[in-house]
Amino acid sequence: MDKNKKLIIKTYQQQKFIRTASISMYLIEWLVFENWFSLNNSQCAICLVLTKVLPSLTSEIP
Repeated sequence: MDKNKKLIIKTYQQQKFIRTASISMYLIEWLVFENWFSLNNSQCAICLVLTKVLPSLTSEIP
């Protein structure tokens, strides 16, 4: 496979990952915002962990 095809595939994979992470962040924010008072402690902990982990994953993409 030539360099251009490899670069195109790598770029596509990075964009797909960023899109997935962005959608996940949106869903987490919606869950926290819409259901803040009805969440139990374990759900809040999971949401808080994910809101810290996902941004760091997207920032590590070269």
